[in-house]
Amino acid sequence: MIPHRPPGLHPARLLLIATVACQAAFAAEPAAVSLGEAVEATLAQQPGVEISRQQVLQSEGGFLSASGRFDWTLGSSWSHSRARTPTGRTFPAPSSGRAEVLVYGVGAAKEFRNGVTIAPQFKVVDARDSLSSPTPISQSDLSVKITVPLLRGAGPKAVGAQESAARAAADAQQQLARFQLDQYVFRTASAYWSCLAAQRDRDILADSARRSEEILSLVELLAGGGELDS
Repeated sequence: MIPHRPPGLHPARLLLIATVACQAAFAAEPAAVSLGEAVEATLAQQPGVEISRQQVLQSEGGFLSASGRFDWTLGSSWSHSRARTPTGRTFPAPSSGRAEVLVYGVGAAKEFRNGVTIAPQFKVVDARDSLSSPTPISQSDLSVKITVPLLRGAGPKAVGAQESAARAAADAQQQLARFQLDQYVFRTASAYWSCLAAQRDRDILADSARRSEEILSLVELLAGGGELDS
Protein backbone atom coordinates (compact mmCIF):
# COMPACT_ATOMS: atom_id res chain seq x y z
CA MET A 1 0.00 0.00 0.00
CA ILE A 2 1.04 3.57 -0.70
CA PRO A 3 1.39 5.42 2.58
CA HIS A 4 -0.99 8.27 3.10
CA ARG A 5 0.54 11.77 2.65
CA PRO A 6 -0.87 15.16 3.52
CA PRO A 7 -2.99 16.66 0.73
CA GLY A 8 -0.78 19.75 0.38
CA LEU A 9 2.58 21.29 0.99
CA HIS A 10 3.58 22.99 4.18
CA PRO A 11 3.19 26.81 3.83
CA ALA A 12 6.77 27.55 4.92
CA ARG A 13 8.26 25.13 2.38
CA LEU A 14 5.90 26.41 -0.31
CA LEU A 15 7.22 29.92 0.36
CA LEU A 16 10.79 28.62 0.09
CA ILE A 17 10.10 27.07 -3.32
CA ALA A 18 8.41 30.25 -4.57
CA THR A 19 11.33 32.34 -3.38
CA VAL A 20 13.85 30.13 -5.18
CA ALA A 21 11.77 30.05 -8.35
CA CYS A 22 11.05 33.79 -8.56
CA GLN A 23 14.43 35.21 -7.57
CA ALA A 24 15.67 37.07 -10.72
CA ALA A 25 18.49 39.19 -9.45
CA PHE A 26 21.94 37.87 -10.12
CA ALA A 27 25.43 39.33 -9.96
CA ALA A 28 26.44 40.14 -13.54
CA GLU A 29 30.11 39.92 -14.40
CA PRO A 30 31.64 43.19 -15.59
CA ALA A 31 32.38 43.49 -19.31
CA ALA A 32 35.97 42.62 -20.29
CA VAL A 33 36.12 45.55 -22.77
CA SER A 34 34.40 48.87 -22.23
CA LEU A 35 32.52 50.68 -24.98
CA GLY A 36 35.13 53.44 -25.10
CA GLU A 37 37.93 50.92 -25.53
CA ALA A 38 36.01 49.18 -28.32
CA VAL A 39 35.47 52.48 -30.18
CA GLU A 40 39.12 53.48 -29.75
CA ALA A 41 40.28 50.11 -31.08
CA THR A 42 37.97 50.44 -34.09
CA LEU A 43 39.17 53.93 -34.98
CA ALA A 44 42.80 52.91 -34.53
CA GLN A 45 42.60 49.75 -36.67
CA GLN A 46 40.07 50.84 -39.32
CA PRO A 47 41.89 51.69 -42.60
CA GLY A 48 38.97 53.86 -43.69
CA VAL A 49 39.75 56.35 -40.92
CA GLU A 50 43.25 57.01 -42.27
CA ILE A 51 41.92 57.16 -45.83
CA SER A 52 39.36 59.78 -44.80
CA ARG A 53 42.05 61.79 -43.04
CA GLN A 54 44.28 61.77 -46.12
CA GLN A 55 41.36 62.81 -48.31
CA VAL A 56 40.63 65.74 -45.99
CA LEU A 57 44.28 66.81 -46.13
CA GLN A 58 44.23 66.55 -49.90
CA SER A 59 41.11 68.71 -50.19
CA GLU A 60 42.57 71.27 -47.79
CA GLY A 61 45.74 71.35 -49.89
CA GLY A 62 43.66 72.06 -52.99
CA PHE A 63 41.96 74.95 -51.19
CA LEU A 64 45.29 76.41 -50.05
CA SER A 65 46.64 76.11 -53.58
CA ALA A 66 43.62 77.96 -54.98
CA SER A 67 43.89 80.66 -52.28
CA GLY A 68 47.60 81.12 -52.96
CA ARG A 69 46.67 82.78 -56.24
CA PHE A 70 45.77 85.93 -54.27
CA ASP A 71 48.99 86.10 -52.22
CA TRP A 72 51.75 88.59 -52.82
CA THR A 73 54.56 87.33 -55.04
CA LEU A 74 58.05 88.79 -54.98
CA GLY A 75 60.63 88.68 -57.76
CA SER A 76 64.07 90.00 -58.53
CA SER A 77 66.25 90.29 -61.61
CA TRP A 78 69.93 90.83 -62.33
CA SER A 79 71.84 91.05 -65.58
CA HIS A 80 75.34 92.09 -66.57
CA SER A 81 76.59 92.61 -70.13
CA ARG A 82 80.04 93.51 -71.38
CA ALA A 83 81.12 94.37 -74.93
CA ARG A 84 84.45 95.33 -76.56
CA THR A 85 84.47 97.45 -79.69
CA PRO A 86 87.66 97.95 -81.78
CA THR A 87 88.46 101.59 -82.52
CA GLY A 88 90.95 101.10 -85.36
CA ARG A 89 93.35 103.50 -83.73
CA THR A 90 97.03 102.96 -83.08
CA PHE A 91 99.09 103.43 -79.96
CA PRO A 92 98.98 105.46 -77.83
CA ALA A 93 95.24 105.72 -78.51
CA PRO A 94 93.17 102.80 -77.17
CA SER A 95 92.70 100.09 -79.75
CA SER A 96 89.27 99.11 -78.40
CA GLY A 97 86.51 100.40 -76.21
CA ARG A 98 84.73 98.55 -73.43
CA ALA A 99 81.10 99.03 -72.54
CA GLU A 100 79.40 97.51 -69.47
CA VAL A 101 75.73 97.54 -68.50
CA LEU A 102 74.45 96.28 -65.15
CA VAL A 103 70.70 95.99 -64.65
CA TYR A 104 69.08 94.84 -61.41
CA GLY A 105 65.66 95.25 -59.89
CA VAL A 106 62.99 93.94 -57.56
CA GLY A 107 59.25 93.75 -57.97
CA ALA A 108 56.06 92.43 -56.45
CA ALA A 109 52.64 91.48 -57.75
CA LYS A 110 49.26 90.73 -56.28
CA GLU A 111 45.91 89.77 -57.72
CA PHE A 112 42.84 90.80 -55.75
CA ARG A 113 39.62 88.80 -55.64
CA ASN A 114 37.83 91.47 -57.69
CA GLY A 115 40.21 90.77 -60.58
CA VAL A 116 42.41 93.86 -60.26
CA THR A 117 46.15 93.14 -60.43
CA ILE A 118 48.83 95.49 -59.07
CA ALA A 119 52.53 95.06 -59.80
CA PRO A 120 55.05 97.64 -58.42
CA GLN A 121 58.61 97.37 -59.70
CA PHE A 122 61.92 99.10 -59.00
CA LYS A 123 64.82 98.85 -61.47
CA VAL A 124 68.35 100.30 -61.57
CA VAL A 125 70.59 100.53 -64.66
CA ASP A 126 74.32 101.20 -64.30
CA ALA A 127 76.17 101.85 -67.59
CA ARG A 128 79.76 102.65 -68.42
CA ASP A 129 81.55 103.18 -71.72
CA SER A 130 85.31 103.65 -71.67
CA LEU A 131 85.19 105.76 -74.83
CA SER A 132 82.07 107.92 -74.68
CA SER A 133 81.37 108.06 -70.93
CA PRO A 134 84.20 106.82 -68.74
CA THR A 135 82.26 107.94 -65.68
CA PRO A 136 79.53 105.36 -64.74
CA ILE A 137 75.97 106.45 -65.37
CA SER A 138 73.23 105.21 -63.04
CA GLN A 139 69.53 105.38 -63.71
CA SER A 140 66.69 104.17 -61.46
CA ASP A 141 63.11 103.53 -62.42
CA LEU A 142 60.04 103.00 -60.20
CA SER A 143 56.82 101.89 -61.83
CA VAL A 144 53.44 100.50 -60.81
CA LYS A 145 51.37 98.47 -63.23
CA ILE A 146 47.65 98.13 -62.56
CA THR A 147 45.50 95.75 -64.60
CA VAL A 148 41.71 95.95 -64.46
CA PRO A 149 39.83 93.11 -66.22
CA LEU A 150 36.68 93.82 -68.15
CA LEU A 151 33.54 91.85 -69.09
CA ARG A 152 33.63 88.18 -68.05
CA GLY A 153 36.96 88.41 -66.23
CA ALA A 154 35.79 91.03 -63.75
CA GLY A 155 34.24 90.58 -60.33
CA PRO A 156 34.82 88.19 -57.43
CA LYS A 157 32.44 85.57 -58.85
CA ALA A 158 34.60 85.03 -61.90
CA VAL A 159 38.00 85.52 -60.30
CA GLY A 160 37.28 83.64 -57.06
CA ALA A 161 35.30 80.78 -58.62
CA GLN A 162 38.19 78.33 -58.32
CA GLU A 163 38.84 79.27 -54.69
CA SER A 164 35.13 79.01 -53.82
CA ALA A 165 34.90 75.60 -55.47
CA ALA A 166 37.99 74.39 -53.60
CA ARG A 167 36.58 75.67 -50.29
CA ALA A 168 33.26 73.92 -50.91
CA ALA A 169 35.07 70.68 -51.81
CA ALA A 170 37.17 70.86 -48.63
CA ASP A 171 34.10 71.50 -46.45
CA ALA A 172 32.22 68.64 -48.12
CA GLN A 173 35.16 66.29 -47.59
CA GLN A 174 35.32 67.20 -43.91
CA GLN A 175 31.60 66.56 -43.50
CA LEU A 176 31.97 63.22 -45.30
CA ALA A 177 34.85 62.26 -43.02
CA ARG A 178 32.78 63.12 -39.93
CA PHE A 179 29.87 61.08 -41.28
CA GLN A 180 32.13 58.08 -41.89
CA LEU A 181 33.54 58.35 -38.36
CA ASP A 182 30.01 58.51 -36.98
CA GLN A 183 29.15 55.37 -38.95
CA TYR A 184 32.17 53.52 -37.55
CA VAL A 185 31.29 54.58 -34.00
CA PHE A 186 27.60 53.66 -34.46
CA ARG A 187 28.39 50.22 -35.89
CA THR A 188 30.91 49.54 -33.15
CA ALA A 189 28.49 50.61 -30.43
CA SER A 190 25.66 48.55 -31.96
CA ALA A 191 27.88 45.47 -32.21
CA TYR A 192 29.13 46.06 -28.66
CA TRP A 193 25.63 46.25 -27.16
CA SER A 194 24.48 43.27 -29.22
CA CYS A 195 27.41 41.24 -27.96
CA LEU A 196 26.82 42.37 -24.39
CA ALA A 197 23.11 41.53 -24.66
CA ALA A 198 23.95 38.07 -26.00
CA GLN A 199 26.33 37.57 -23.12
CA ARG A 200 23.66 38.63 -20.61
CA ASP A 201 21.11 36.32 -22.27
CA ARG A 202 23.57 33.48 -21.97
CA ASP A 203 24.13 34.27 -18.29
CA ILE A 204 20.36 34.46 -17.67
CA LEU A 205 19.77 31.12 -19.40
CA ALA A 206 22.61 29.53 -17.46
CA ASP A 207 21.24 30.95 -14.20
CA SER A 208 17.73 29.74 -15.06
CA ALA A 209 19.04 26.26 -15.78
CA ARG A 210 20.92 26.21 -12.51
CA ARG A 211 17.88 27.39 -10.54
CA SER A 212 15.70 24.83 -12.30
CA GLU A 213 18.07 22.13 -11.21
CA GLU A 214 17.93 23.50 -7.65
CA ILE A 215 14.12 23.50 -7.71
CA LEU A 216 14.10 19.98 -9.12
CA SER A 217 16.48 18.81 -6.40
CA LEU A 218 14.32 20.53 -3.76
CA VAL A 219 11.13 18.99 -5.12
CA GLU A 220 12.73 15.54 -5.22
CA LEU A 221 13.93 16.09 -1.67
CA LEU A 222 10.46 17.09 -0.50
CA ALA A 223 8.89 14.21 -2.37
CA GLY A 224 11.34 11.78 -0.81
CA GLY A 225 10.53 13.15 2.65
CA GLY A 226 6.80 12.68 2.18
CA GLU A 227 5.97 16.38 1.94
CA LEU A 228 4.33 16.13 -1.54
CA ASP A 229 1.39 14.08 -2.75
CA SER A 230 2.23 11.25 -5.09
